[in-house]
Amino acid sequence: MHYDPLRAEKDMEVGKYYLKKGDMDAASDHFQDATEAKPGCAIPFLYLGGAYEKKEAGGESLPAVSGFVSTRRGWGQDPKEDCEVA
Repeated sequence: MHYDPLRAEKDMEVGKYYLKKGDMDAASDHFQDATEAKPGCAIPFLYLGGAYEKKEAGGESLPAVSGFVSTRRGWGQDPKEDCEVA
């Protein structure tokens, strides 16, 4: 997949919908797609880790949280400043 911020935004929207519905598998699929469509953005990694935690796939949440941390430019900075996907 190539850099596509509009697709990332749509994947985040759909992922949040499935998160509210309680379908963690579908939510995590869309959040994963968002991380690939806009890899420099921290927020999809944060949501992906949360979805994995909610579906009790703790082993999968660590790479997602690591992705969130690695995309951060500096501690104390608002992750929404790094990308427009929220």
